[in-house]
Amino acid sequence: RIVDLTSHPAGALVVVYMALFATIVPFGAFLAARHHIDATQALVVSTLEPVVAAAVAFILFGEAFSPLQLGGGALVIAAIIVVQRYPGAPRIAPELPPAP
Repeated sequence: RIVDLTSHPAGALVVVYMALFATIVPFGAFLAARHHIDATQALVVSTLEPVVAAAVAFILFGEAFSPLQLGGGALVIAAIIVVQRYPGAPRIAPELPPAP
């Protein structure tokens, strides 16, 4: 059953709260932090977000997970460990043509 959250003033407040604190504030914080970390670190944080959200749902709400979901979370964490442990070759800045 679909519930119309905007039919009651309290429901409208829930919609505004969710838009603000579940979308705008976290995304704005991520964009602000992006100026202080490199692309690899930003990618790691982005990849870990759903795993952390699932862990919070488990802790706060007793959310149950399927073996497939647990396996997916484990794969994400394993991939992050591999990327952090074996970072690969250092990047070399491309040579820019001389300014005219």
